[in-house]
Amino acid sequence: MRRWRRWLLGSLVILLLGAPGQAQGFARLMVGMELPPVDGTDVEGRPVRLADHRGKRATVVLFWATWSDNSLPALRRLAGYREAIAAGELGVVTVNVEAQAPTDEEQARVAELTRREKLPFPVILDRGLERFHRFGVVAVPSAVLLDGEGRVDQLLIGYPLVGRDTFLRRLDVLLGKRPAAAKGPPVARPPAEAVRLTHLAERLLVRDRRKVALEKLGEAIAKAPGFLPAYRLAGRIHLDAGDYAAAAASAKQCLTQAPEDA
Repeated sequence: MRRWRRWLLGSLVILLLGAPGQAQGFARLMVGMELPPVDGTDVEGRPVRLADHRGKRATVVLFWATWSDNSLPALRRLAGYREAIAAGELGVVTVNVEAQAPTDEEQARVAELTRREKLPFPVILDRGLERFHRFGVVAVPSAVLLDGEGRVDQLLIGYPLVGRDTFLRRLDVLLGKRPAAAKGPPVARPPAEAVRLTHLAERLLVRDRRKVALEKLGEAIAKAPGFLPAYRLAGRIHLDAGDYAAAAASAKQCLTQAPEDA
């Protein structure tokens, strides 16, 4: 019985945090939804706001760390878009997830890399990994591509070769440097109210108001039955509380609503 329970727990973690695949590197995000705010201060202490890039042809948010082998290549690839950044066509905000509580030495290492590489975009130091957890990041580096309306267009998990090239080709399309491929079916956008309620549940959870958070997630699911981030967050709350049956029900709903993504 104990072995079965451990197997169930592992399976639930995979399902709720995301199995391999594009949409699963960010347990709190879906293509088509608006990104939660990404605010903070850069390594020089200057304020950074994702909202300041609204209206640009494209915006990239990159999560990285100096201990991640693929992070430096990802930073350098984005830095190669200097002209588009300078022209105001592309916005880039990077979030360093060095450690839960970065030491002075770790902070100095991030600042030194930023200066050495002459990065043409801000680097937010994610103290407490608050943004890391808010977005449900499960691999470093990972990146989000936003379209001109500020909605998620592409998700890049872990910087694999094929995924990276697809991501950058799509970025070039948004910047007008490459013709768009034949249009497929339009991407369904999650109702804004479902997104708002899920973000509210996340804030309530930070204040340890789990019961109210679950109520808000229930409202979000009622408004958008296919909105996976709401199921995943509800599942994580149940799992953390040791309610395996409720967590399993959330995982099952993920599979039922979107088997290709869950």
